[in-house]
Amino acid sequence: MSNFIQVDYNPFEEENTSRYFDTTEEQREIYTSIKIGGENASLAYNECVSLRLSGNCNLQALADACKKTIERHASLRSIFTEDGMQFSFADNVTTSIKIVDLKNLQSTDFKNQFDAIISTEVQTPFNLQSGNVIRFHIILQSPTETILVITAHHIVCDGWSIGIIMQDISKFYSAAIDNKKPELEKLNSFEDYIHHQQNRKANGDHSHTEKFWFDLFASHTPVVDMPVDNPRPAIRTFNAARADVTIPEETAKGIKQFGAKSGSSYVNTLFAAFEVFLNKITRQTDLVVGLPAAGQSASGMYQLVGHCVNILPIKTTIDEKITFADYLKQRRNAMFDALDNQEFTMGSLLARLPLQRDPGRIPLVPVVFNVDLGLTTGVEFKGLTYKFESYPRKFENFEMFVNATGMGDALNFECTYNTDLFNADVIQLRLQEFLTLLNEIINHPTKKLFELNILGAEENRMNEWNSSLWSMIKQNRLMHW
Repeated sequence: MSNFIQVDYNPFEEENTSRYFDTTEEQREIYTSIKIGGENASLAYNECVSLRLSGNCNLQALADACKKTIERHASLRSIFTEDGMQFSFADNVTTSIKIVDLKNLQSTDFKNQFDAIISTEVQTPFNLQSGNVIRFHIILQSPTETILVITAHHIVCDGWSIGIIMQDISKFYSAAIDNKKPELEKLNSFEDYIHHQQNRKANGDHSHTEKFWFDLFASHTPVVDMPVDNPRPAIRTFNAARADVTIPEETAKGIKQFGAKSGSSYVNTLFAAFEVFLNKITRQTDLVVGLPAAGQSASGMYQLVGHCVNILPIKTTIDEKITFADYLKQRRNAMFDALDNQEFTMGSLLARLPLQRDPGRIPLVPVVFNVDLGLTTGVEFKGLTYKFESYPRKFENFEMFVNATGMGDALNFECTYNTDLFNADVIQLRLQEFLTLLNEIINHPTKKLFELNILGAEENRMNEWNSSLWSMIKQNRLMHW
């Protein structure tokens, strides 16, 4: 059984929209991708997460908290023009908050119903011209188990924004339970972010940033050629699935400590390890890996909800004869330089690089490695505990998108991959290989990069068997000769 908590918004009243703004370069890149790739490309930007709330949840307070969060953040009321070049903020929003009562279902039936809701959410497109850019479901599993599902379009809501939205919902909810005013951080508006970008162009900072990236790729642009399991389609596709792996706590701690001893952050250490892993599976020493960077951090607007993320094309050349510690030290300055120049869009770089375009491939960065640690920091519901969960997209813009998530010493890898290129069992194997590499780095710090192993015990046995078989075949041929 389901019903709606109606919110008093009408998207069709013209007086409910403010003046129009030019979309940012980041937003136009998404819009262009959607126009070229169609509905599947748009669905690749559906972000769906949930908070599983345990305790006696006040449903009206929760619904009101969602409504007030939309009211607080104008980006969640964005209405885009048909060509995607401009947008406005509606005074009101178009969303109803759907309540789905599944309390009377057995566990198997509940799971089936819940999975169906999530599947529908990730596969239902947003109408960006109507102001409907975020959706909420409140699902009742039992009298003490409530699930809040949040689905938003990436053009107005990046990963950083998801964290802010969850924080604000929890603050509005807790204040209502205590009958108090919520203690909210000072708000940063998307208008401020637009003005920030305009000022950077006016004072020359943007030109300096663009020059950094153009100079980096002026002499050579590596093409990352991932080993695929199936023939590449002539035209790029977006069909995707996700495989997850939980990293043992001792491994996560070990990598963090290894980085600290080398003077490197946890993020940089994980990213450098992933670069080495790609070197192992592609056999390429020159690589480019995409690294999402949050514009909120770069601009100092930490309470900003919107699409502010840029994919940085991190270029590297790997010397396989050095240790990982030495490689990490080499990468430190390069990563600092990249992050110092993160307020830039990859589209502007692609427009000027003399790249040979292939309609079946993603230019420059087919592989992205993202780090979302501490996403739920500051999320606290009065009288409730919660568990955060993110849900796989059915469509993906990249060949492979690996997301490292976790809180404290917890670490998970979520690998979204193109199903027309990769098989599920091979992706699972790749994740285990990456885990093996992390343990090799921790346990054998003096090994050179070429000596680090990524194969598990079973794979090593198969390799030894194949080597023995090949040796027998060669000997047999020599005897006959």
